Amino acid sequence: MLLSFRFRTVVLLLLGACTVLAIWLTLNYEPFNSVQPLSAGNSTLGFDKIKVINLPHRYDREDAISMQSMASDIDYEMVLGVYAKDLQDSGLPPASRPLTGEGSNEKNAKACFRAHANIWRQMLDEKWGSALILEADAAWDVEIRAIMQRVSYALKDLTDKYPLSSSEAMPTERDPYNLAKWDIIMVGHCNEKDKHGDEYIVFPDPDSPIGKSYKDTPLNDQRVIRRSGGTVCTTAYAISPSGALKLLLRSAIDLDSPVDLIIEGMVQEGTLISYSVHPPPFAQWQYEEHLGADGHNSDIRSVESKSDDKSAEAWKKVHETMNVWRLGSRYQDSTFRHPAFGALKKMAFGESSN
Repeated sequence: MLLSFRFRTVVLLLLGACTVLAIWLTLNYEPFNSVQPLSAGNSTLGFDKIKVINLPHRYDREDAISMQSMASDIDYEMVLGVYAKDLQDSGLPPASRPLTGEGSNEKNAKACFRAHANIWRQMLDEKWGSALILEADAAWDVEIRAIMQRVSYALKDLTDKYPLSSSEAMPTERDPYNLAKWDIIMVGHCNEKDKHGDEYIVFPDPDSPIGKSYKDTPLNDQRVIRRSGGTVCTTAYAISPSGALKLLLRSAIDLDSPVDLIIEGMVQEGTLISYSVHPPPFAQWQYEEHLGADGHNSDIRSVESKSDDKSAEAWKKVHETMNVWRLGSRYQDSTFRHPAFGALKKMAFGESSN
């Protein structure tokens, strides 16, 4: 009887230890072996390059990128955007139809495309392994390094569960996202089609936005990574050499759509292997409302700037919080738990700042 009692006790203790270990693994989602690299949490988020596209006159956006990067300890390289006035039709690919209709918006959309295409071409010329491309009005959570580490782990699980590539390559410290298995990863988009929406996994992320859901399922300290159905907006995306070549070739034969719609169309056709993260870890920022700065929010579309009867209160809040930025209206799913912009006042003025 005594031996039987001791045996049951040992079994129960072992079961309890296994339960605790399982819970710990779920919450921390960390690797136990070298198969899961740690480099996605480095200062370039595991990519060879972080490239930020900015028009030369947008000093405000360059300042915003610099301050956020300091707050989150990431390294980037600035790339000059392209002005519509510097483009000539004879220097651009032919187009079967206007991009966005006649007028300045079409010219600006072509300039936006060219800025992205310049990076794709440079990637191929200089043989980068991978790149994260940001537009200069990008915003992110101050914990972005930890977030992207978790994304890299979840991507491996997703590509194992729903393989789109025959490659047997595994993630490495040099290549934590396993480039052989994708063309593009959307991490800063504003909308997505439902196609392929059932090919996804939910993964733990204690830095995820609060109160979000996926397919009516609440996400509690969680995000989703899925096979993309085609996204809109290019605030932030990762690209591989295969993706750069496909996009450069597709846009070279017919520049018939803005850059995000070319990407969306190729994903829907199945010619571009794409994954996406929800809620997106990156989003577009705009200036706070009622400041008379609406015209500063886009270099593609013209919007009139004007103050109103709420301007005085809005400016008072800006000075109190030392924060003039908000999420763009199309990016509300990315409400950051710890916005990098929100960390700047404490960094600049210390704990005692009011």
